[in-house]
Amino acid sequence: MGANNLHNLSLRVGSINVNSLNVSTLGTSNSKTYLKIEGVTGKKYDVIFLSDIRAGEKSKQIEKLFRLTRNGNYVIYLNSTKSSRGVGIAIRRSIAHDVKNILKDGVHENFIILDVELKGRRLTLGCIYGPNENNVAFYNELKNTIEMWDNPIILGGDFNTILDTDPTVNNLDRIGAGRVPNRANSEFLNNWIGEGNIIEPFRALYPEEREISYVSYRARDNGLGRNDANNITKTRLDFFLVSNDILEITKSVCYEERLSFDFDHKEVSITLGKKSQMGRINIYEETLRDCMSNANGALAVFSALCTHLANKDELAERNVTQLDILIREQELCNIMRRIGAIDELTAMERSQTCERNINLTVARLEAQDLLNREFSCDFRTVYEMCLMGIKNNLLAIQGQIKKEKSRARTI
Repeated sequence: MGANNLHNLSLRVGSINVNSLNVSTLGTSNSKTYLKIEGVTGKKYDVIFLSDIRAGEKSKQIEKLFRLTRNGNYVIYLNSTKSSRGVGIAIRRSIAHDVKNILKDGVHENFIILDVELKGRRLTLGCIYGPNENNVAFYNELKNTIEMWDNPIILGGDFNTILDTDPTVNNLDRIGAGRVPNRANSEFLNNWIGEGNIIEPFRALYPEEREISYVSYRARDNGLGRNDANNITKTRLDFFLVSNDILEITKSVCYEERLSFDFDHKEVSITLGKKSQMGRINIYEETLRDCMSNANGALAVFSALCTHLANKDELAERNVTQLDILIREQELCNIMRRIGAIDELTAMERSQTCERNINLTVARLEAQDLLNREFSCDFRTVYEMCLMGIKNNLLAIQGQIKKEKSRARTI
């Protein structure tokens, strides 16, 4: 299915590792399960991917709770019959959808794939809970399953690996240096992405952003009466994989703070809809010899710069806020080192990470300030003049094309 079939599609998809929906108090109004379901439906996503459900024999009760949330009614498709692992996909009942096929990993219950017609579009939706060990066979099975249907693809979940394989502190999918969890799985996913049919949208949209989704505070006691900070893991295990036509209409990918201390994973969401005419512009050699393409390309460049000017205050405020947070984080790190809350090595790694991010943010502010000074308020007047000239050129070219077509018919 091509990108034209996704025209005007608007969809919000959330994904979260729920760390079990099967608890002893299930069925009471103040049970953890009830509160967790209210939490994961709180942002009222159209579709929610849920991993590590562990429904066991309580699947029917969980399905009932999803149908009766205060945030709207959801129908949930589960692959979770055991007290470990398990996945599910919840879809708002108010959204018309028709599930054509369902494929499940029946042995370990690590994925569920829906071939679904949703909002009038045929899509492949998949929730993934990656193995805790290297298991390339699992991801190969997943890939073969996905490729059975020629639909736009949205996969999401806890993959239990990261895509950045850099072992140093420069890794953007973790905080600090260290091994890549389940590296063979990571290499398979990177090779799959390298084939060009699927992509990770967060990194595509934000190539230099450091982000984490798994925050484990279950550090082991080091025998001295306190937790060893080196054992606290912070990695980006949760992400989406989408087909290229989905990326074309992706507006944003966001990582939210943890809903509560009952969750050790952040919630990640992807928002689909019509994108503004900004971003990278590819110009090929043959384009330079095409007058109309050249005029349209110039128009796109001017439009992108105008949009930047319209949003410059908001961008500056966001970068200044980020800079303030980073400086405070570095100060806190120094305090924790002085009082012995963290060791020297961890303090040094955190300080280096903060310093690198501070320098990056400062560079962005300087680049933005330079652009703002280069294109002052007079730029809008220049833009309007250029826009009029481009439009006139386009009209002249189109008129010439009509004359050529008319002459050809006469001949």
